[in-house]
Amino acid sequence: MEPVCKWAPLLIIGVAFIKGVVRGADMAQEMVESPASGTGPQHRIQKVLQHVSISDAADLGLSVPSIAQRLRPFIQVALPYKGIRIPQDLSFDSDAMQKLLDHSDHERRAQIVNFLATHPLFKKNRHYLAMPLDEQRSLVLAQLKAFVSSGLLDFHDYLKAPNRFIDAVGLLSFHGPNIATKCAVNFGLFGGTVIALGTEKHRKRYADRIAKLLVRGGFALTELGHGSNARGVETIATYDHTIKGFILHSPTETSQKFWIGNLACHCTHLVVFAQLYVKEVHHGVMVFIVRVRNDDGSVAEGVRIADCGIKAALNGIDNGRCWFDKKIVPRDALLDRYGTIDDNGNFVSDIKSNAGRFIVQIGALVYGRVVVSQAATHISKTALTIAIRYGITRRQFGPDSTSETEIPIMDYLSHQRRLFPLLAKTYALQLAVNHLKTISVNEPGSKTVHILAAGLKAVCTWHRSKTLQECREACGGMGFAACNRIGPMRNDSDIDCTWEGDNRVLLQQVSTALIKEFVEDGGMFAHLRRAMSMEIRDQPKRATITSGHLRSTDFFLHAFEYREARLLRALINKLNAKKDLGKFEAWNASLDLVQELALAHVDRVVAEQFVLHLESCPKSIKPMLSALCSLYCLCAIQDAMGWFLTFKYFAAMKAKAVWNEINRLCVALRPHARALVDAFGIPDELIDAPIAGDWASAYSYPKIPGEI
Repeated sequence: MEPVCKWAPLLIIGVAFIKGVVRGADMAQEMVESPASGTGPQHRIQKVLQHVSISDAADLGLSVPSIAQRLRPFIQVALPYKGIRIPQDLSFDSDAMQKLLDHSDHERRAQIVNFLATHPLFKKNRHYLAMPLDEQRSLVLAQLKAFVSSGLLDFHDYLKAPNRFIDAVGLLSFHGPNIATKCAVNFGLFGGTVIALGTEKHRKRYADRIAKLLVRGGFALTELGHGSNARGVETIATYDHTIKGFILHSPTETSQKFWIGNLACHCTHLVVFAQLYVKEVHHGVMVFIVRVRNDDGSVAEGVRIADCGIKAALNGIDNGRCWFDKKIVPRDALLDRYGTIDDNGNFVSDIKSNAGRFIVQIGALVYGRVVVSQAATHISKTALTIAIRYGITRRQFGPDSTSETEIPIMDYLSHQRRLFPLLAKTYALQLAVNHLKTISVNEPGSKTVHILAAGLKAVCTWHRSKTLQECREACGGMGFAACNRIGPMRNDSDIDCTWEGDNRVLLQQVSTALIKEFVEDGGMFAHLRRAMSMEIRDQPKRATITSGHLRSTDFFLHAFEYREARLLRALINKLNAKKDLGKFEAWNASLDLVQELALAHVDRVVAEQFVLHLESCPKSIKPMLSALCSLYCLCAIQDAMGWFLTFKYFAAMKAKAVWNEINRLCVALRPHARALVDAFGIPDELIDAPIAGDWASAYSYPKIPGEI
């Protein structure tokens, strides 16, 4: 063994060099200066090597090139990475930015937004303040009829041009969650189920009538006793070949269909999920289209309907519940794309497994989650527009006690840090939703679509919830005023965290799919090989704190990829370690990692999509988009910093550098805050909040903003 002292000079050189290049975040910019300036890291490397003479090398038993080779891992720490620099001028083309966010069909989107901003029915008591329950429900239905009559929403697009349909429904969220929900339930959940799970006979019979609102429907999956466990619904559908029809029955109180939108007042039909029995054989959950009201509005025979009552919010939607009392429906009521009754009264399906058939049917309804993700993102945009506009005009405190020196609250770093990360994430999620819309059309039914739709629905709605609460608080008491919209929007949209799948349950679906991919891709050996390659390849990055590195796409993508890979490995190991408990208990004991893995996966995909858009976007928006990408990614890393430190992906000084870099980015974005929310393209008539404009005039005596 070589004596330690033999390596001492080399270690001293290395330590001295490292100290020189990690002098702290305040000197980070200096470290990425051009080598040509004579002050950059490459220049300093040469200076270090010049101090190592030939005789010194001989004493060490090394040549000078060998010393350089030994130092290379440390030198790499200092070299500038391919980074996202923040230029002096972040000004950008607002129209180009809006086009990037809007994704496609720009002219039609503008027509829809203009319609919502100007149509009399949509301007009438726009936010249903203090309206009686029946009036709220009637107004929302009238608004839906007006929107359909305008020709801007075509139900046939659900099949012909799904993205046009998704965009039209999603844009209604700029007006508010009530009309968006009414439209999504009738055309997306109900109509979409008829189209996706029915066959040609159902499309011919119902598509045109649904498009014209002659048939109005609800989605009857949830029961009083079952929600997330949809396969456990208790409603029974028994096929009787003597009448060539089905007998629908609610055998228990917990089998009543519950929380069904449109049911209490307005729907004529339901798509009903029920356990199918044919010749006393159970075939799992199938879906039926059932008439529940007659032409005169009376309740159909064999059906009982009741109201769910006043809700915490979203009372423009008439949620109802119903029971079936041996209700007879014809054989064609079965939506039979994945299973049918033949002329001999036998159940026939190409999918032999009841569980497999159910999964395929639910998977065909993926557009609902895409719509919810888009709607949640639009609501986040609206709240941020209101809060940021107010923050720019609201002044409090200053360098001294005089009112003349008061500064806008948006100039405070604390205010920037509460809103700008949410703004950057809203941009990130919109680009990810655009990607989801594209692949849901190009790769319908694919595993990728299923995973991303489930994951994004959870992340977008949680982000919407956090954004609206933060915006409410950022606006102080004014955020609590109903006329300023943030509070009512927060309340009305709160349900999106649990409809179209409870978010925590959706994360389990994501991780389950990732585990299946892991098994199909070669299992633990292949996974470990990739993970070890990542660790060995990128060890130097753990201590790098230059601004160039911290804003580099390589750094972002590797961090998210590494975290997802480690969490997947940890989950597999934990499941294997607990396999003696049985599959159910092992899974239950691992749900903490299940949730974290799913969120890490979504973080990675969202970051990747942001980077891809950054690489292909117009030059007129690239600097600003770069800054937003950096802020989103660094904040996502900061949110998971405990994990990164625990697994020694970062040194402590790097965690501090990430925090400081977020501060720098927030300060850099401040002059462009108004332009960034203007790029959402929401007209003032739809923003419709006094604090987003001339609030002093809006509150001048004797006006009462929001008075009806």
